[in-house]
Amino acid sequence: HFWFCMLISFVLLYKILFIAKYPMMDGNKFMLKKTVINYFGGTVATAKVLNVSKSTVSLWEEVIPWKYALLIEKLTQKKLMLDVNLYQNKTIRTLKNNSI
Repeated sequence: HFWFCMLISFVLLYKILFIAKYPMMDGNKFMLKKTVINYFGGTVATAKVLNVSKSTVSLWEEVIPWKYALLIEKLTQKKLMLDVNLYQNKTIRTLKNNSI
């Protein structure tokens, strides 16, 4: 029982520390700003594909806005995938910060 609990704890810790830092699983890439920009070949190319200005892409945070993430997932045929957990955690942090 003890070793089973240790194994579960290790797996959870791995997911929290490693996968959050390097979000690639099963060959699909989750959508962080640098992943999207690298996929399309730069900030200007990303902006052209999405039909937005270069400054729009430049102003994205590390986790890109969900509406662009949905569009990119569709455009790339799920080669880049939306990870809803990134947005749930951000929403929870925002709610906590605003509830002072």
